[in-house]
Amino acid sequence: MKLLAVFLTASILFVLGSCGGPSVKGSADVSNAIPANATGVFLMNTKQLMKKADYASLKQTSFFKDFIQKAKEESPEMVPFLEDPEAAGINMAGNMGVYFSVPENMSEKSFEAAFMLPVSDKAKMDAAVQIALKEEKEAQPEAKDGYTITALDNDAFLIQSEHLLAFTSFNDDEKIKNMLNPSGENIHSNANFKKHLKESKDIMFWMSADPIVEAMLKNPETGRSIKGGLAMAQIPEEGLKGNYMSFFYDFKKGEMDAGTYFDFSEVLVQELGDVFPNKLAVDYASYLPAENAAASMTFGISVDGVLNFMAKRGLDQFVDNYLKFVGLDLGQIKNGITGDMAVNVYAPAAQDNDPAVLLAVGLKDKAFMDSLLTKVGSMVSKDGDKYIFTGQQSIMDPDATPMQFFAIVKDDVILVSNSNAHLDKAIAGTNNKVVNELQSGWVGMFLDYNLINQNYDVIANYLPMDPNSLSLSKMMSEYQNVSTVKMIGKGNEIMAKTILKDANKNSLKSLIESLDKMYQDKEKIEAEMKKQLEDEFKDFEDDFDDLENTTEEVLENT
Repeated sequence: MKLLAVFLTASILFVLGSCGGPSVKGSADVSNAIPANATGVFLMNTKQLMKKADYASLKQTSFFKDFIQKAKEESPEMVPFLEDPEAAGINMAGNMGVYFSVPENMSEKSFEAAFMLPVSDKAKMDAAVQIALKEEKEAQPEAKDGYTITALDNDAFLIQSEHLLAFTSFNDDEKIKNMLNPSGENIHSNANFKKHLKESKDIMFWMSADPIVEAMLKNPETGRSIKGGLAMAQIPEEGLKGNYMSFFYDFKKGEMDAGTYFDFSEVLVQELGDVFPNKLAVDYASYLPAENAAASMTFGISVDGVLNFMAKRGLDQFVDNYLKFVGLDLGQIKNGITGDMAVNVYAPAAQDNDPAVLLAVGLKDKAFMDSLLTKVGSMVSKDGDKYIFTGQQSIMDPDATPMQFFAIVKDDVILVSNSNAHLDKAIAGTNNKVVNELQSGWVGMFLDYNLINQNYDVIANYLPMDPNSLSLSKMMSEYQNVSTVKMIGKGNEIMAKTILKDANKNSLKSLIESLDKMYQDKEKIEAEMKKQLEDEFKDFEDDFDDLENTTEEVLENT
């Protein structure tokens, strides 16, 4: 729809490019207009984003120039709002946002939603709306007490007031007046929302699980399934109330920060809180060398916590009955391993080498792992202190050397690798600063895109797929400006940091430049996408023909 597209585009362009804001007559914080029972809220802090990229640079991009040219040809009256978004009367000194609410009975009522923009100059806003609605013959503005409402296509409504412009899914007079002039409780009455709003991130999404859970419990089918699952896990229904999730994104100089918070109810924390440890039990940083590491990952669960959860529900005896067939029991596992692990993937030193993988699994009892390895059988042999795992001969390539993995059991870890050289480095010991950071939480991940992109072809050849099918991914990697990505989960928080190659430029501006390069090469990208789809379809046809021929041969010989 032209009207929504123009206001949304103008608003975003102004966010990306302005260096100051207009005078404000009313509140620029649209979150005050969001009802207290909202299920989800998305907010964009326009005041902060205004400082992070310049409009002059944006106007020089190819996609902006083409967008303006197309607007001049199709909707010339809209061009002034795109070249000077302030002309539309939108206030960028605060934030813009969307909220949605899940109805109590999802089968009988549609979702309630609204996209809201604060207004700084109502006269300019009204003039912009009038121009935008000129070709919408069916759109007839209707004056109400304190606002104007216009019915749009697809059961949407445009609301105009002194300080707010909103696109809504509803036309209920009471709801609209509460949105325009909030007098009672609003979303700020929710302490969890208020806590995360205070962090003042560039982009924020917040959601309450309560309305969704309530609606699903009232539905006969989903309600039975949920209650049955809770009964099996022996978790009270009360545990599903008071759970929230929020996500944020921050554009900074040379980096982008993102994070997710899972704020669970006290009941769920009591039932599941001891499953994940505060940090890993083993110092994996002393085993995994940092040199040439393209990726690192750490993960841990508390074995004691998991077994306690199972014991409370009588599941431990059930599991023990299965484990006894392989000569194990939960007690041995609890006393034998820590429940955490770390793995590094290394870029190959030469073109004809495979990427090296080094895995470390935490141990409490070295003897437990030694005894476990003796049960594997003929697939494992020993060379001094090292175990050698030899794979099966390949049916597809009988002349190929079977894959081998090498392992050694230390006091607190078992180290496993497809590279003897990397295993020796791990045995010698090291101090990996990246892994040291990752192991400070229960989960961590690190990717070095510099190394990954430099070795793309080798990595592609190592994967169990046709390297040609990754040609599009390789092409797209040329447009990204990412250097490294690091993610760490601690408690109920998962935080990520993306470091860009250009440390002196705001990440939002770098993102715009990367998108512009993709736009300039869109024909080449589209051609590669088309070629890859055609190749995949041809492979599918060939596989189908082979299957059909094989079936015919079997039928003829039967």
